[in-house]
Amino acid sequence: GMVREVLARAVPKVVASETRVEAVMNNVVYAARSAGHFIHQELFRNTPQNLPPLGLPRLKLRALPGDHAVLTLVDPAAAEVELRATFTPPVGYRAWLSDILRLEAFTAGGAAAAGAMDLELWVP
Repeated sequence: GMVREVLARAVPKVVASETRVEAVMNNVVYAARSAGHFIHQELFRNTPQNLPPLGLPRLKLRALPGDHAVLTLVDPAAAEVELRATFTPPVGYRAWLSDILRLEAFTAGGAAAAGAMDLELWVP
């Protein structure tokens, strides 16, 4: 179907802004050659605050389920605009310390993929 066709043309890349970072992953490409892929590299939003010593959350992926994935990190304050959703902290908590993380993983055929995701999250 259409999802399979889009995935077949997807090129691994990362696009970052001040409120969002989106990474298109292709585990088939990664298995064949790791050059130019974003597994094991830090993903973070592109903001002036992301320089030491202040810093913002950073994510390093170690493993993703499925053959293709789209990983999105969003500033919680921008989630309503970026993701069309709000994420209210649980009662008794002040605010989110990390970005909102969304993972969409697919098989080569375009079906939703199941499995474990291994990641390292750094929160300043």
